[in-house]
Amino acid sequence: MNHIRPNALCIFSYKDKTLACCGFDRQTGEKFYRLLGGGIEIGETSSVTIKREIKEELGFEICDTQKLIIIENIFQYNGEQGHEITFLYKGSFVNKDAYTQNTLQILDKENCYVEWIPISDVRDKKIILYPKEAIDYL
Repeated sequence: MNHIRPNALCIFSYKDKTLACCGFDRQTGEKFYRLLGGGIEIGETSSVTIKREIKEELGFEICDTQKLIIIENIFQYNGEQGHEITFLYKGSFVNKDAYTQNTLQILDKENCYVEWIPISDVRDKKIILYPKEAIDYL
């Protein structure tokens, strides 16, 4: 990646769990989870981005969004350097069915799912969650 990527990610919490997508770094062998969201498009605000991305990824509308923090993250992933500016939000699903499923399929990616992971496992470092700064808002 040769540019800084602006994105918006959102924390969804329910019954001491948070919703995240599992990932794997082929270079380091690290299994991790990442909050949901995606890249900000030209002419789009971060608040519009987070609503659009969650609708595209899960098919659910969200509400009660609150911007929490802006994070600059320089990282390595699969052996390549990345650099992103993340607008971190907290939000809720309009349709409460999203809270009753252990896993939800990401609609715009084949065989990709998100799951409700225990916040205690994130705090106890049994599960790695990115961005790391999100732990302060769980």
